[in-house]
Parts: sequence; structure tokens; C-alpha cells
Amino acid sequence: MNLAFKTVVVATDFSEQSELALEYARVFAKRFGANLRVLHVVEIPVVVSAEVPLPDVAEFADRAVASAKKTLAGTL
Repeated sequence: MNLAFKTVVVATDFSEQSELALEYARVFAKRFGANLRVLHVVEIPVVVSAEVPLPDVAEFADRAVASAKKTLAGTL
């Protein structure tokens, strides 16, 4: 059997367990000459009450993306 992988995708939440998964994916991708894609999802807060002010979603998203990029840059 000839296994060929072009891309390996790994999700991370920056926990210790996901760091182990990232290391495994890194080795796996290298072994098969595949690209490594790292995925981190940020949950956007939702309004649960009319009394709670709606956060600036765009600002929240920008901060979350900047933080994730910084963290990812330190792990790759």
C-alpha cells in the first residue's frame, strides 16, 4: 500500500494536549512530505440579554486573531 498525503491539518486550542497533537502532526507531515496546516477557532461572544452591552465584535475578532498569530508563531 502506497500512502501519500499532500496536507496534514491539526486543530489547536493552545492546551498542553493540543501541543502534543501539533508535534505529532509536524513529524507526520515531514515524514510524508506534506504541508502542515494549523487551525485555531475563536468563538465570538453572543448577546444573551438585552441588559448586557454588545461587545465590539470586529475589535474582539482583531484581538483574538492577533493573539492566535502570536501564539502560533511561537509554536511553529
